[in-house]
This record gives sequence, structure tokens and C-alpha cells, in this order.
Amino acid sequence: MEVWSIVVIAILLSIILGFTAKINIGFIALSFAYLVGSYIMDLKPKAIVAMWPLDIFFILIAVSFFYSFATANGTLEKLAQIILYRFRKYPVMLPFVVFLVAHLLSGMGAGYFAVMAFIIPFTLIICEKTGMTQALGVVSAHGGAVSGGKFIISVSGKVMESLVIAAGYSSEEAVSTVMMAYLSTTVVQALMMVLLFCITKQWKILKVDTGMEKPEPLNQKQKINLVLILAMVAVVLGPYIVGVFVKHPIISTIQNKFDISFVAILFSIVALLFKLGDEKKLIKSLPWETILMISGVGILIQLGVSTGLIDALSSWVSANIPPVAVPLIMMIAAGTMSVFSSTTGVVMPTLFPMVPALFAASGVSVTVLFSLINLSSVSTGLSPFSSGGGLSLSSCPTEESRAKLLKSLLWLPFATLALTLCCGMLMTFIFK
Repeated sequence: MEVWSIVVIAILLSIILGFTAKINIGFIALSFAYLVGSYIMDLKPKAIVAMWPLDIFFILIAVSFFYSFATANGTLEKLAQIILYRFRKYPVMLPFVVFLVAHLLSGMGAGYFAVMAFIIPFTLIICEKTGMTQALGVVSAHGGAVSGGKFIISVSGKVMESLVIAAGYSSEEAVSTVMMAYLSTTVVQALMMVLLFCITKQWKILKVDTGMEKPEPLNQKQKINLVLILAMVAVVLGPYIVGVFVKHPIISTIQNKFDISFVAILFSIVALLFKLGDEKKLIKSLPWETILMISGVGILIQLGVSTGLIDALSSWVSANIPPVAVPLIMMIAAGTMSVFSSTTGVVMPTLFPMVPALFAASGVSVTVLFSLINLSSVSTGLSPFSSGGGLSLSSCPTEESRAKLLKSLLWLPFATLALTLCCGMLMTFIFK
């Protein structure tokens, strides 16, 4: 048996054991990396440790820390309440408002999990008071949060950018890939929400008034935090936007020297000086589980790459799969994996290194291939066995509503995946 095939088995076992035993997949992957690397590949432990994905690890910590201020001091939650309150008299608009609020807050940097953690309970309450179906409520919240989270300044967007670069592509290609992934995810998730809205005829169901209480205005700390977030957005996007219209060495130098992680740390220092949050509590609140999962799986995948996994995959795909079917098979694989695991923590780190081989076998643009992997994996993120679905179920106010939502979550991910496959194949023909 080839060593790379042992690594593939180890990756699959890590996902299966992590899911069934409720253990962080990253820890299991680290254990397999040590066993395979030391005792089969004859590597020194230091060589295995050197494969730790330091760039992604640093990005996750720095960016997550900055946006944890807005979550901890209630800035993002207050914004959501204020916007939703404005539309309380127009319930037919609420699914779209939920989507937009989740999208904006996630895109502003909070990321998928932080937004879902507070908007899902709020959305389910809206469902209860207005008659909106739970399926539409969670699709609106999930779709907005997961698509906004792919924006270039958000945590997931930055991780995706780093993974594209790690796969051997330039920073410019990585940025364009993330933007395509962001736009395609937004379109497909919004389309799924609109289809569900029309199929369930929500305009006949929704009541006139949600009975929401008027939220308090932003306090001083929250106003400062909001200004910092907007300033962060301007600083991150500014050089790229200016660079499109102005070709000057100074702009190129700024782009080359720019690093989102260090910028996030600088803004975090400003937030600490304004006392917008407790440093020790914020450090404890970082998504350590996700960080460890991504890092552990990353080491195991790097072992596979070093054993010729990519070359073996390229040869197998070229010999066994027609070029036109490569994107479809890849999307099905990504969507299936995401039913039981994390898009950012498992699916993208596992499949992104394979894109060069997939490109060689299919001829489809690498930007499209990266985007399709992302698009398919987020489509099944509402599975009850995945993080989004699990979070939605745990937020249900009663056992009866939880049982009802569970039935919806058993078919929604696959309906979304079917829509994604159709849109994805259309993308391959348009952008090939």
C-alpha cells in the first residue's frame, strides 16, 4: 500500500472518529500525523511539527480576536436588533432582512459561528411570533451568515485566501478566488431562500406585527467599536480598490506589505486602549476548537502532499473520470463531507490542495474549482450532523419545535446541494 493512501485513510478515520466520538478532529489528525509520519515515513517529530499551518493559525487568532470585541460588548447583536425592529411592521420582508443582517454582520468580520450564535435564537423567536416557517428562518440566517463570512475581510474569507496561496497560487489569484466564492455563495444562498419563500407562500402566512420591543440605542463603547470595524473594512479594502484604478509603485508596495493579521492586531490594541473588552476573557473566547481542528488536519494533509498524494490523484482522475464530470464529482464530494464536518476546518483544507490536479484533469479554471468546493460544502452546512444544523436545533425554545425543525434539516441540505450542483455546473460553462 502506498504511503499517500495510508494518509487518505487517516484523514477519513479522523473525520469519522471525530464525529462519532465527539472529539476534536484536529486532535485525532495530529495523532495520526505523528504515527504515520514517525513510524511509517520515518520523519523526526520536529519535521512533523514544522508542517503546522502557521499562516492560517496566525490569521485565525488575530482576526478572531479583533472581532471578538464586537461580539462581547454586544455591538453586533444590538445592530441586528435595531435593523430587525425597523421592519417589525412589514413581516413579509423579515426573511430577507434576516438574511441581510446576518450577511452584513458576518461580512463585517464576525464570521459564521458568531453571527449564527445570536441570530438563530432571535430568528426562531420571530418564526414563532409571525408564523414564518422554521425552515425558511434557518435558511435565511444560515444563508446570510455563511455567504457574508466568505467576504475578503472575514475570518473564513482570510482562511480561504491562505489555503489558495498554500496550494501554489499568487495572492492576486487568491483574492479573486475569494471574491468569486463570496459572490457565488451569496447568489446561491439567496436563491435558495427565495425559492423556499415562494414554495411555502410566506406572504399568506406571516402576521402583521412581531411584538418586538424597541432596542436601546448603541452605547458609547458600541459606537466606537462600530467605527473601528468600518475603519478596518476601509483599511483592508482600500489598497485593492485604489489599485484597480491607480497603477503606481506606492500602491503596489502597500499591497505587497499589507497583512490582515497585523492590521487586526493594531486595531485590537486601539480597542483595548478604549477598553472595549476584557483582554483575558476575549482570549478565552477565541474559537480554539476550530483553530485546533484546522491546524491538526492541516498537518495530516501536508503529510499526504509530501508523499505524492496530488500526483496520484491527478493520475487517477485523468484515467477514470471524464473531464466534463470532474467538477460535478468534486462538488458532490465536498457537499457530502460537509454533512458531517466543518467547511473551513476540514473540507477546504482537505480538497483545496487537490485543485491543481483537478485543473489538469478538467481544464476548468482554478478560480472556479476553488469556488465550487466552497459553494458545495457550505450548501450542506445546515445538516443536523454539522455545526450549523446543530446550532439551530440547540436554539429551539421547545422540544416540539426542535423535533419539527429536525425533520426540515434532514432534507434542506440536500435540496440546497441539488440547487448548488445546477448552479455550479452553469458556472463551469460560463467561466471556463
